[in-house]
Amino acid sequence: MVAGHGGRARTVLDGRWPTFGGYGLAAVAIGAVGGWVWRVTGERPSYLVGTDGRAQITETGLTRIFAADATYSLIGIISGILLGILAIVMLRRVLQRHHRGWLIVPCALVAAAIAALVCWGVGVVGGTPLADRIAAASAGQSVPIDLELHAHMTLVVWPFAALVPLLMWSSFAADPDGRGGESDAAGTDAQESADRSVGPDAGNGGTGEADEVGRGHFELE
Repeated sequence: MVAGHGGRARTVLDGRWPTFGGYGLAAVAIGAVGGWVWRVTGERPSYLVGTDGRAQITETGLTRIFAADATYSLIGIISGILLGILAIVMLRRVLQRHHRGWLIVPCALVAAAIAALVCWGVGVVGGTPLADRIAAASAGQSVPIDLELHAHMTLVVWPFAALVPLLMWSSFAADPDGRGGESDAAGTDAQESADRSVGPDAGNGGTGEADEVGRGHFELE
């Protein structure tokens, strides 16, 4: 018996973990690609190095510092939706087969959070510090600022975006367990059983007739 339970548990894990691992690698890959895109397309204002070696930035440049956060959020929306779709495609059948369909939501949330952190790391890692680049720049040269994520709340955009496909799928997809249909069928069967137990005599007052005969018999006596 113990061996049988252990073998069944191993079978469940063998069906789950490879799929989970593939989904996790997909999340890391999506985050890495997103970080590269953010690093290439992220708008960064520049400092202008003067003849005295001092660097200045315009007021317009200051207002554009947070443009990189907007780009990061846009990448997060697209990546989160993609991760939500991948969760449905890759995890739905495996989890429903073991009656753990609800796990698709935390899996998508964790994967989106991992992708957000990977994207952040890939985007900001490896750059030369701004002070060193300004020191090495010549007069009249523009030096772009470092790519930074100023609003850390944008990290939450990724998991929320991953929930969108899951909510749409749960709203329009049919119940795989068919619980609603089974409940309706059970209710219909119960009603039919109740009707059969009452029988046709209930409508004709069969029981009432027996009582009347009994009372008449006693009156005659």
